[in-house]
Amino acid sequence: MLDWFNTFGAAEWIYFCIALPSTIILLLQTILALFGIGSGNADADFSPDGGFDGDGMTGGEGLAFFSVRGILSGLCIAGWSGFLFLMSDMPVIMVAFLSLALGLIVMLLISLINRSIARMQASGNINPENAVGKVAQVYMQIPPNASGTGKVNVVVQDRLTEFFAVTRDGEMIKTGESVRVTAVNELGILTVERAVKPKSDAPSQK
Repeated sequence: MLDWFNTFGAAEWIYFCIALPSTIILLLQTILALFGIGSGNADADFSPDGGFDGDGMTGGEGLAFFSVRGILSGLCIAGWSGFLFLMSDMPVIMVAFLSLALGLIVMLLISLINRSIARMQASGNINPENAVGKVAQVYMQIPPNASGTGKVNVVVQDRLTEFFAVTRDGEMIKTGESVRVTAVNELGILTVERAVKPKSDAPSQK
């Protein structure tokens, strides 16, 4: 094994060091998401229409154009493809072009898949507007100040349905909390707030 590592040149090491950490982080993120841990921050948004706000850049739709998971997937594909191309003695310039192209394609595909899911929710048999006013359960934690999307489960038309959701509250809404749906946009993304507001301290009596 050590002899194999000794055959790496500088370019091979660069691609290997991109591919391996991104793969490990992506796997850990996926495993944690299955248990509803760390899912909100993991999908900080990067949208060409919005500005930077805390964890990322979001557009008016509130849905990630590029999510952290999409970026990690792009780095993973770019890293491993570049590494394998170099091992096959492909010219470095061609390797750089092809690996970058593959990474960007993967990022765009993940973004399009996320948007397609949201549009299917908006145009399917389930009408997201029927969720307004209902209490939902947070499935993936929702970042504060509309800085990213999470997911909620809510019963709509007698069916338990999963929706993307954002909140304008100033604090993270964690997995398992109850929220109330206040609005829905054209993509079927819900705007929610905590169903039970934290009690403020009673004013001191003189």
